Parts: sequence; C-alpha cells; structure tokens
Amino acid sequence: MKSIKLGIVVIVTILMWACSQGRQNRFKNLDTYLQELDNEDFFSGIVVIAKNGEPLFSKTIGFADRENRVKINLDTQFDLSSTSKLFTGTSVVKLIQEGKINTDDKIGKYFPELEYGDKVTIYHLLTHSSGLSDFGNVEGFSYTKVKNCSDIIPFIKNQKLKFNPGDSVYYSTSGMIILGALIEKVSGISYQEYVTKNIFEPLGMTHTSFINDVNAQESTDEKGVYAKKYVKNENNEIVREPLTEQNREFIPLSAGGIWTSASDLIKFDEGIHNYKILKKEFVELMTKQYTFTGWTDCYFGYVWITINSGKNEAVGHSGDSIGQHTYFYHYKKDGTVMIVLTNYGFADIYATYDKVEKILYN
Repeated sequence: MKSIKLGIVVIVTILMWACSQGRQNRFKNLDTYLQELDNEDFFSGIVVIAKNGEPLFSKTIGFADRENRVKINLDTQFDLSSTSKLFTGTSVVKLIQEGKINTDDKIGKYFPELEYGDKVTIYHLLTHSSGLSDFGNVEGFSYTKVKNCSDIIPFIKNQKLKFNPGDSVYYSTSGMIILGALIEKVSGISYQEYVTKNIFEPLGMTHTSFINDVNAQESTDEKGVYAKKYVKNENNEIVREPLTEQNREFIPLSAGGIWTSASDLIKFDEGIHNYKILKKEFVELMTKQYTFTGWTDCYFGYVWITINSGKNEAVGHSGDSIGQHTYFYHYKKDGTVMIVLTNYGFADIYATYDKVEKILYN
C-alpha cells in the first residue's frame, strides 16, 4: 500500500512539473511574440496573465509618455472604454443579491417618465435586448448638461425602440446609462460613489480613476500614472491623439470611461472569481449566457460577455477608443485572466489577443 501511495505521489509530482515546464515554454513563446511587436513598434502597453490575484506572466512594452520617455508599468492607468461596463453589471447584480431590485422589474417602476418604461425590464438592459440605441446620438445631448447618470434620463426618456424588448439584441449605451441611473436611484448616491465604495475600495484598487480624458492626457508625471493616447497621422507617424471639445466635456459614467491599471484589474478578477464582491451563485448568474451578441461564439450575460462558447470559454469584456484598447477575460478552464492594455490606437488588439490565446491555450 505504501508503495502504491508513493507511486501516486511521484506521478502527480511529475505531472505538475511537466505542466509547469509546459507553461514556462508557452510564456517564453509569448515573450518572443511580444518582443517582435515591440521591435516593429506595432504595440505599446502591457500584457498580463494572472491567477488568483498573482501575475504568472507580465510584459510591458513602450511608453506611457513617448515624448518624455516615461515607461509603462503595472500601475499605469489606461482608458478602459467599454470594459468599464463590467463595473456597472457587477453593481447591478450586487443590488439584486441584496434583494433591492429584481431582473423582471419594469424599469418604469423606477423611472415612470420613460416612455418605454412599461416594456423594458432590468433583464433586458443587462442583456442588451431592450431595443434602446445610443444616448450620444440624441439631439441636444451634451456632457456639459450632466453630472451623473440620472441627468441623462431626460434626454433619452422618449427614445424610440429599435425592436420590441426581448425580440433581438443591440449593444446599447443608453441601456447602460439607465442601469447607472438605477444604481443611483436605489443606492441614493452617485454611480461613481457606489462603484468606489462597493468595488474599488474593498478590493484595494488604488490605481483606478474616474477622470476626464483630457485631464489624464494633459497630466505631467514621471511615474507613468496615465498612459497617453497615440494614433497615426496622414504620414503614418505616431502622434498624440488630438484632443477635441468632446474630450474636454466627457464624464466617465456607467457606459464607459473609467481609467485603471493592470495591477487593479488583477485585483478585480480575483475579487469577482473568489467571491469577494458577489456570492458564487450570483457570479454564476451574472456570467451565464442569455442572449447571442451577433459575434461568433459570443453571448451576453448580465453585461459580462462569454467568448469562445463551448470551446476555451472566457468571460469579460473588451473596450475600444480612438487612442486606446482593452482586453480583459477570465478563462474558465484554468482560472487565469488575460489582460491586454494598449495606448496605440492603431494597434490591432483583437489580432494580438488571438495570437496570445493561441500561444497559451492552443
């Protein structure tokens, strides 16, 4: 019996060593690939693979500030763009967990002024199946007229639905803003305050900001606090993204615009999947597949998106802006999270993550 137990221990030890060696070989191949991107100046940013709050692989490339040669680091903050929506979805599910709202509640219960309030439910908003479109396209809308999510409600109260709720799917920023206003209505505090008190502070996310894009772009620092945004001009030269009046007016709210770092996204991933913010059953509820996005093998959960459905499934969200892109996905099979942040607006982040994925997961 002792010899059998010893044999099992030896086999397990060998398998663990083999897995470790295999992982290190994949990380070596990943490092080589990223170095090639760096050599060609095709990518500037950070790629991190982490598990249970600990980085397994991390590589920074390029500069947070090219002009002053300030390098990117693990704490450098990037504009998450639509990846910010994950904090909205998580906050709404937290309110569901606390019994303060239900997914089948009609949104008109909270905002009776909404013309479509008796048709659209919280479920529809969470799964982008409400039929609402984008608040930025509404005539007369300007960020100069709002301070929080609730201030946008008057601009979208009469929006016409693209389809009957539940009949189809349309990626809706208006829906995300209404969810932000719902958080404000139920909690009695602003969206920014709620997310800060219920997610950022409990998880120790100290390198995360609700900051105006221009303030981040024009800030001067030697530690690479904010990654400046870069694009290519008509001469194919890498230059700072031009700042517009819209940039100056923009307010980061529940539809996007939060700035955060790879180090804080690692904490967020660990907090979600080790159930520090939500109970296990509610994390599972949030990350189930409810509606088909229209993108291959991709489904909406409660704001969270499942990719590679039925294959190497992962849950998270990506984000795109003119000068920065984000990829944040937790892979269910091995519990790792892949974080890709770039401040090159011309970088093909989808081709990059696809290559990284193939190197790591075949």
